[in-house]
Amino acid sequence: MVTVQSDARAKAAKTETRSPSWNLVTSRALNLLLYLNFCLLTGSGLLLWLRELPRQGPGPLNISRHGWGEVHSWAAVVFIGLIVAHLVMHRKWLKTVVSKQHPILLWGGLATGVVIVLVLLLVPVG
Repeated sequence: MVTVQSDARAKAAKTETRSPSWNLVTSRALNLLLYLNFCLLTGSGLLLWLRELPRQGPGPLNISRHGWGEVHSWAAVVFIGLIVAHLVMHRKWLKTVVSKQHPILLWGGLATGVVIVLVLLLVPVG
């Protein structure tokens, strides 16, 4: 009789652990969106770089060269937002694992990224 109850409890516990948590589902969805967005960025970037698209008129998928540039630019903006969301979601891991094991790499990488962004924003145009 005791084994029947403990078997039922064990099955209930297994069922509870099998149901994905909100964080896991969100993380998987975010990773999928990052992957698909990366594919769009790569595809549109290679299309603009390697294919000779007409200056005017429709190109692949009936989108002009300028339109593909817009697609690529907006995909980059979305990618930045997804990356920020990914870093915020995994901030605990970054804080506990990376900063304790290799703090110079973490802070050096962050500082390098900030410098690159600031240089590109502040460089004179024209």
